[in-house]
Amino acid sequence: MTRPWIRVVLMASAWLAAGLCGGLHFYADVREQHVRVAWAPSVTDDDRLRLEQQFGLIDAERQAEGTWNYLLTDRSRANIAALVQHPNVEDTAHIDRTAFRVQLDRPDLPRWVVALAETEQLDTIALILGMIALIATWICRSELSYAWSGGAEMIRPVFVAVRDLWLAVTAAVFFLFRSVFRRVAEHRRIVALASGALVFGTLFCWPLLSRFGQIGALNDNDWDQHLTLHWVPYETVRQYGEIPLWNPYVCGGMPMLGNPQSRWLSPFFLLHVLYGPEYALQLEMIAHISLAWLGALFLGRAAGLSWIASLAPAIVFAGCSYSYLHLAEGHTTWLAFAYMPGILAAAIANRHIVAGIGLALAIGEGGVYPVPYTALALAVLALHRMTAERSVRPLAGLGTSTITAACLAAPKLLLMQPLMARYPRVIESTETFGLELLTRALLGRDQDWQRIVSDGQEYGFHEYGAYVGPIAFALGIYGALGARRRAAAWLVLLAVGLVLSLGGTLGGDYSAWALLHQLPVFASLRRPSRFLLVAVLAISVLAGFGIDRLVSKRGRWRVAMAVALLAAATIDLALVSPPPLRYLTYSEETTFERSKSFVQLNFTTNKQMYAAAQANMGALNCYEPLEPAVAPLGVNTPGYRGEQYLLRAGTVRLVEWSPNRLRLAVSSSEPNVLVINYNYDPFWQVTSGGGEAFDHEGLLAVNVPAGSQQLVLAYRSQRFAVGVLLAIAALGVAGMRFLRRRSKSRAGDHVSDVNDALRAPAVRPLAHL
Repeated sequence: MTRPWIRVVLMASAWLAAGLCGGLHFYADVREQHVRVAWAPSVTDDDRLRLEQQFGLIDAERQAEGTWNYLLTDRSRANIAALVQHPNVEDTAHIDRTAFRVQLDRPDLPRWVVALAETEQLDTIALILGMIALIATWICRSELSYAWSGGAEMIRPVFVAVRDLWLAVTAAVFFLFRSVFRRVAEHRRIVALASGALVFGTLFCWPLLSRFGQIGALNDNDWDQHLTLHWVPYETVRQYGEIPLWNPYVCGGMPMLGNPQSRWLSPFFLLHVLYGPEYALQLEMIAHISLAWLGALFLGRAAGLSWIASLAPAIVFAGCSYSYLHLAEGHTTWLAFAYMPGILAAAIANRHIVAGIGLALAIGEGGVYPVPYTALALAVLALHRMTAERSVRPLAGLGTSTITAACLAAPKLLLMQPLMARYPRVIESTETFGLELLTRALLGRDQDWQRIVSDGQEYGFHEYGAYVGPIAFALGIYGALGARRRAAAWLVLLAVGLVLSLGGTLGGDYSAWALLHQLPVFASLRRPSRFLLVAVLAISVLAGFGIDRLVSKRGRWRVAMAVALLAAATIDLALVSPPPLRYLTYSEETTFERSKSFVQLNFTTNKQMYAAAQANMGALNCYEPLEPAVAPLGVNTPGYRGEQYLLRAGTVRLVEWSPNRLRLAVSSSEPNVLVINYNYDPFWQVTSGGGEAFDHEGLLAVNVPAGSQQLVLAYRSQRFAVGVLLAIAALGVAGMRFLRRRSKSRAGDHVSDVNDALRAPAVRPLAHL
């Protein structure tokens, strides 16, 4: 055997070994291994629950008296040693009590595979072998090219036959849609990028693919609340054909569109209408991760990076564990962070209206955190440009983006304002975030959603994890040292993100977080650690500078190394970040028999809102961050008089019900007061019949005259109508600007603005400051 073929065989062996280790990592996953704990007889239920939380024991299943099965989320040696040596633990099973690690119960696997799986090193071995295989592939490129050309000659007849058949079938379609195909050909680079983004988004959502369309509302996360916020608009449109303005299903009734976390004012709401919230949300996850990848790629180009270097911010930002952990917790409003890099890219390229459109999309999708974080990043970059250019034009551009976003999102913002004024959300947030936890958050490969944070933090690890990996971190340092002035803006943004994420650690009551927390909007936000995503975005761009520095000098091996590093970073992030999404498919769903007519119910827990809404019932015991006052009574509460009743003698009958409209038959021999078992809201109006709506002890009520009548109450708002007009006007202005720019680009013999932006880095603003 000649030497070139030996290299090819070694390359194929490396790929085979990497694939084998990667497959075994998922097939023999020690994270899914249950352990058994026998508690001492003296341990009470309260003691057991406390110990379960202390040691990271979840998914409890009772086996016998005092013996339980668990999943162990914190599999560190120190935690397992503390568990097996605890005086309240009599015995354990599937735990090595000498090596202090979980034992895999897989007799069907060879012992050496079990031993490797128990050390949880298979993913690392697969990553190393994958890097070796990539380098070997580059070394063997000439042999592979020769083999491919020979193989192509062998299959050429088959290829010609298939080609002719394909041409015969598609000729008519091509003739009918030739203009579409011509445009696709002109914009083939855009099509290729969109396809790459979709592939990335699908691959990084691999835990969802096995049980697509199933989301379990666990009792210890926010999925119950967020699924409810998605179910109500879906039900309002599909069942009743109304605009989702009012939500009667939670907290005794409250505004739907006016809720800051509502997400239906978005193009993606069409998916919800077509497929329902559970399917649509998982499709949205794939789409938003794809958009994050594409937006970060454009941000790299806007920052002056080459094409290959622009892949670094795309991979790191879209693959960071931050969003995946929050999605596992049920924070669907975090999806709007996908627009953040694209908005910054548009602002850098002086496309301020496009940036405003992105901000409006984030507002419409409930971006209570993405919008202020993105606005802060825009302000930091604008101030840096103002200082460097000695011009106020960046500030004017920021104002243009803000006005555009406010006008486009006006239908929601104008309804949010009275609700926020009625229930202001001001949070005292004095949390700290230590350097040790910061290191674990950015570089620790154990990014499990259920991981216990052991240094006194109040929340789970989903509030801290933001894994970028050692490769991206090292490239960021390498890029920052080489780019110097070009990287200055991103170093400033990195510093802002890190300092704010540390909370009160630096300065206490006078820390940057504490001072920012005094400002409007930011005063309503909690958890300074959430600012880590701003730092991650800066690290991702700096990593791109590192790739550019690596390939800027001559030598093909440098390009090979850059490709290998990007591939290794992708594999590393794919192994670490997406696994928390598997918690979405855990099913602990509660169901109720559907009520024939809408009724309010006082449940024993505030984690049954989704099941109640699906059963046509309102959940008075609810979880809502605004904490609205709940005036209605449940059908199971003493003093309940019905969903509608008169204070004095008379009769009232519900004729027609929908979320935004009530038709009632009222009969009274004297002037009376009709009470609806809803929280009062000033936008409820009498649209047919006599009477005027008012607030009766927090409930919606109507003064009705004597006699019999059909009374119609409807939830209507002039604010919504004004907001729609403002949005239409803003779309008109944006459309005219687009057409004007398009005509100018045609006059200049350009294919399109987008292709111009893709061909070369735009950017004087940050690349040359």
